[in-house]
Amino acid sequence: MKTTDVNLRVCATGHLNVGVGDRIRQGDLLYTGPGPQEQRTSPVSGIVRDIQFDPGNHEFVIRVTPTGKPGL
Repeated sequence: MKTTDVNLRVCATGHLNVGVGDRIRQGDLLYTGPGPQEQRTSPVSGIVRDIQFDPGNHEFVIRVTPTGKPGL
């Protein structure tokens, strides 16, 4: 079965807490925004394959290849 990459979009105003090659778990903090309530956690476990900037939407697009079961 082929694994489909997941694209996660976050505002580019804040701080990314992940980098290319990082292994992440579901629930890990991906992004911290400028406001106290602005955070984004990962909905999947996997490996960060790529991070690109989308200037039209002022967002980072984080491409994750899911791995195994949630939480691994």
